[in-house]
Amino acid sequence: MDEGLRFDGAWVRLLSDRRVGLSAGGAIELAGPHRPDVRSPYEIDYERVVFASPFRRLARKTQVHPFAEIDHVHNRLTHSMEVSSVGLTLAREAGAFIVARGDLPPDRASHLCWIVQAAGLAHDIGNPPYGHSGESAIQAWAEKLADELGDDPVWNDFRFFDGNAQTFRLMSRPDLRDASYFRLTAATLGALVKYPRMASQFKRDYAGSRKMAAFTTEEPIFRAVWDELGLVRPDGSFMRHPLSYLSEAADDICYRIADFEDAVLMGLMPYDEVAEIFLKAIPADRRDANRGQPIQRLRALAIHHLIQAFAGQFKAHYVEIMTGTMSGDLKSCLDGSEGEALDDIQKRYEILFSNHRKVIAEIGSYSQFNFILTHYLRFLRSVTTDSSQSFDKLPTIVRHLVQLAWDRSYYEEHRHETLAWWGHAVLDFVVGMTDDYINALAHRLGA
Repeated sequence: MDEGLRFDGAWVRLLSDRRVGLSAGGAIELAGPHRPDVRSPYEIDYERVVFASPFRRLARKTQVHPFAEIDHVHNRLTHSMEVSSVGLTLAREAGAFIVARGDLPPDRASHLCWIVQAAGLAHDIGNPPYGHSGESAIQAWAEKLADELGDDPVWNDFRFFDGNAQTFRLMSRPDLRDASYFRLTAATLGALVKYPRMASQFKRDYAGSRKMAAFTTEEPIFRAVWDELGLVRPDGSFMRHPLSYLSEAADDICYRIADFEDAVLMGLMPYDEVAEIFLKAIPADRRDANRGQPIQRLRALAIHHLIQAFAGQFKAHYVEIMTGTMSGDLKSCLDGSEGEALDDIQKRYEILFSNHRKVIAEIGSYSQFNFILTHYLRFLRSVTTDSSQSFDKLPTIVRHLVQLAWDRSYYEEHRHETLAWWGHAVLDFVVGMTDDYINALAHRLGA
C-alpha cells in the first residue's frame, strides 16, 4: 500500500452537493444549491429524511420480527436511527483520519458525518412490508408470471426487485409526487449505494445475488450521479463511494447485534448463548469483568468495540477503497474475536428466521403481495393498452384501483405515460405500505 498517495482532489468530487433535476425538456441535470441556508446541503439531506412520511412509516415495517408484541423490539425506524447513530461515530473516526492525511480540509470533516448520518436514516426507506420476505414475494410474483408479462424491461425490475434500488429511486427522482422533496445530494446518494449494479445487467435466468443500485428506470440518473462523483472507471464499470463502506458497516453492526438482543428479550434464544457471542466482540481482558451483565450492557459494549474494529479496517484499506480496488466489504476484513463474533451471529440467523410466528407471517405475505399485484396488473394492462381512456371510461374495478393508490386527477395527468412509468408507480404504492396496511388491505379485498 502506497501511503504517499493523496486523494484531496478526489474528495472534492466525492462530496458533491449537487442535486438531481430535470430540464424543461425532461433531460437529467445536476444543479447546486439554489438558495443560501445556515445548514450545509448534507444537513438538509438529513432533515429531509427525518421529516418525511416514508421515514415515519418505517415504524410499522418489519426489521426481523413481524407484529412483535413487545414494544421495544426493533422495527425499521428504530433500526435506521441506530444505523445513523453508529454511522456518525464511524464518520468522525474516518474524517479525523482523512484530515490527518491531508486529503480533506478540517472544516469539511463534519460533512462526512452528516452524509453518513443521512444515508443511515434513509437506507431502508425503499424496503417493502415484511422486509426481505416482501422483496422475495414481489420477485416470486413476477417470476411466476414471466411468460405472461412479456419482455418489457420494467418486468426485470419486478423480477429482481431490491429495496436498495427502490431507496435510490425515492431519494433521487425529482418527479415523484410523494417523494420529490428528497432529491438528496450526489454525495449522500453515493453513501447509500452498496451494490453499484443495474437491473439491466441481470438476465431472466440470472441466479446470482440480486442486490443492485438502480432499476432500469433510474439507470440514467445513477450514471449521471456516478459521473458527477468521479466513480466511473475508464472501462465504464462503477466504483463504490468510500463513505458507503461506513454506511454498510453501521448497518452490519446494528442489525447483527440488535437482532440478537431482541431474540433474548423475546425468549427466542437463551441469554447465555447470546452473551458469549457479544463478549467475543469485547477485548479479552474485559470479558470476565462483564460476564453476567444485562444483555443491554453487553450490546452497548459490543457495538462500541465493533465500531473501533470497523474504523480500523477503513483506515487500513483506505487506499484500496479510494482507488476502487477494495475486495469485499469491511466486515470481511475483520480478524480475531470481532470477526468470530459476527460469524457466530450469522450462523445462528436460521434460528431467528425459523421462528413460528415469523414463518406464518411471511408465508401470508406471499399471498398478500400476489393478490394485490395481480389486481394492479389489470390496471396496468388497461392504462397502457388504451391511454385514451378517461377516468370515467375505465372499468369499475380499475377506477377503484386508481382511487385506492392515487386519485382521478393523478390518473388524468399521467395516463399517457409508459408501462415502465406506471409499473413503478404501482411498486411505489405497494412497497410504501406498512405491514399492518398490506395485511388489512389484502383481507378487505378478499385475499
